[in-house]
Order: sequence, then structure tokens, then C-alpha cells
Amino acid sequence: MISDTKVQPIGEQLWDIAEAVEQRSDFDLNTILNHVLDICIAADRPPIFDLSAHDRVKQLIAAGADESALLKLIPESVMLTGGLFSGRGKFVAQAIIDGGWGAHSLKARSLAAGWMAAYLRAVATKLGYNPLKL
Repeated sequence: MISDTKVQPIGEQLWDIAEAVEQRSDFDLNTILNHVLDICIAADRPPIFDLSAHDRVKQLIAAGADESALLKLIPESVMLTGGLFSGRGKFVAQAIIDGGWGAHSLKARSLAAGWMAAYLRAVATKLGYNPLKL
């Protein structure tokens, strides 16, 4: 039997995860990391994270050091910027990946969540998916 279920393209899946990361108050880096890796495996693509420091990343996540863990996960070639919106309790973040592909997060509840959302959007854009392009 042939299923008529359409598989969502990887770029669209990454964009959707970025949206969910921004909206959640309980940012769980380990769960998000595993979900993104599963998507990459299912799409037969290499991981979008640097997994060479996997054990150290797990230690940092367990210690609650999500920003440090992300800095170990996201390739060193990626430029990350970010900060707190004054008086809003939300963070702004930007990720620019190789080739100049970039994206933002404007409403995350932590800097780590902002960086993750911006990075996932930048990768999605590089893969050809960006619903905000005019």
C-alpha cells in the first residue's frame, strides 16, 4: 500500500523546530538536539552540529550551561551574536553560516534558545526554505 503522506522537507522541519524553540518556556537543549539529529538521519544528511565534543556537550547540558554547550555544538565557522531586549524579557540572536546565509531570532526566552532558533533558520534558508523571503 502506498501512503499519500507527504514528508516535510528538512528545511521546513528545521524552521518549524526554530519556531517551537522560541515559543517554549522550558528550553530543553538535549531533546532538541536529538530531534534535529533524527531529522538529519532520516533525510540522509550529515548532522548540522559538530559532534566531536559530544561527551563534553552532555556534561555542559547536565550542568545547565546551555550557551556553552551550543558553542561546542555549532560549527566554529558560524558567527553568533545576541543579547537581551531591554525591558521585554526576550532575547535577540543572529546566526550567519558559511556562504553568508543568515537568520535571526527575535523572541526567544533565553540566549541559548535564540542562538538555536537563528542557527536552525540559517541552515533551513541555505537548504532553500525560508517562508519570510519576499
